[in-house]
Amino acid sequence: MATGAIKLSDLEESRVPEVCAKTGRPAVGTLPTNALREPSRFSEILPFGRGTKIQLPASAKTLQEVTDARRLFMGWVFIAVVLLVIAIWLGVKILFPVVAGLLIGGYLQHNVTRYRKWVGARIENDEVWVTRANKTFCKEAGKIYGQSQRR
Repeated sequence: MATGAIKLSDLEESRVPEVCAKTGRPAVGTLPTNALREPSRFSEILPFGRGTKIQLPASAKTLQEVTDARRLFMGWVFIAVVLLVIAIWLGVKILFPVVAGLLIGGYLQHNVTRYRKWVGARIENDEVWVTRANKTFCKEAGKIYGQSQRR
């Protein structure tokens, strides 16, 4: 894994490498990423966490992993709701912690796939530093960064 920089102006004008930030494969879409101004590990897993949303290129495989994680999370939510209805209807109080565990576990699993297995990003001055990125992505980002320096 490597770290590369992209100028904010290049990002705003969609001048980004056409390879996946994580795998280096050809990009077919983008994934939103929280770019933090103050690096913090815990804040990435919090709902409505702080940071600026930026779009980084992603391969078909990466987009499929995120879609699968979302579907799995929705499956956990469905099972939790069904168990909650059963618990309320039958008055089985032991199921309430199980429901809470399913929701928390599903949420954490989704976020591990969505954020921890994806790249990280932080904003420093007028640059976005992409961490845990593929070397090919970083090389391509460096070429774009160099071109924007000459303007």
